[in-house]
Amino acid sequence: MDRQAVHDEIDRARANFHELLDHASDVDLRRPTNGTRCNNNNCCSTCCSGI
Repeated sequence: MDRQAVHDEIDRARANFHELLDHASDVDLRRPTNGTRCNNNNCCSTCCSGI
């Protein structure tokens, strides 16, 4: 496994995630997701906490 490639991919994913969050409004984050019972804020919180 190429550790640098993994590190680079994680950095890209982190940057993309933060770009999405930076452009999301409060309304966007409170909108229900499609097909689940949680809202986008719950999903983002889950992604950030790693659970």
